[in-house]
Amino acid sequence: MGKQTKKWHKYWWGKIIIALIILILSSIVAFGMYVLHLAKLINEGKISNTNTSIYDPQIQKIRQIAENPNNFWLGSDNPKITIVEFSDFSCPYCKKSHPIIRKILKKHKDSVKLIFRDLPLQKNSELLSLAGRCAGEQKKFWLMHDSLFNEQSSSLSINDVSNFAKKINLNITKFEKCIQSKKYLPLIKKDINDAIALGVKGTPSWIINGYKIEGVINEATWENIIKKILNKPTLNQNAK
Repeated sequence: MGKQTKKWHKYWWGKIIIALIILILSSIVAFGMYVLHLAKLINEGKISNTNTSIYDPQIQKIRQIAENPNNFWLGSDNPKITIVEFSDFSCPYCKKSHPIIRKILKKHKDSVKLIFRDLPLQKNSELLSLAGRCAGEQKKFWLMHDSLFNEQSSSLSINDVSNFAKKINLNITKFEKCIQSKKYLPLIKKDINDAIALGVKGTPSWIINGYKIEGVINEATWENIIKKILNKPTLNQNAK
């Protein structure tokens, strides 16, 4: 009978390979758990990612994409906190977020800026995004914005948005012509493409000083996030 050959894992080098594999897998699992835990803490408002330097090039790249100066905005001209909202006028969660973020903005109007960006994901959403843009052409974007959320329905038509336009005293002929020509569709597509580049997958999604949080954020969590940022002014000034 020939000499029996030891299996590779019984040699000293085999044991080292096994140990390294276990170490690598443990590190991957530990890192994954850390990321999940960190995301949970951020969503609960117990911590925010705002401790990273504003000069982090990755964060600055995200802000450059997210904070489009050609979109409609409310709040401070010189904000310490810039919130970018990717939203869909047909999304019920966006409607739920609408009064919360407006209340937060009103309370912190000297420190916070809100930029609205379109992410029309549902069947009728493109029409509503166009309605907002075309109302904005007549300096009444936010009035149309509020009407679309307050009267939200999955079956809103051009006649419905025209009725909203009448209530806020828009030039109806100009408004309807703007919608029918899809004049602002390229800008809406720009918002969609930027959302894709930023890894935004649903609405509402928020980019807060370059950091992304998805879903409805309650008032207490917003207050917690804002408090953490404002307590670190040297790290969260609007660097552009």
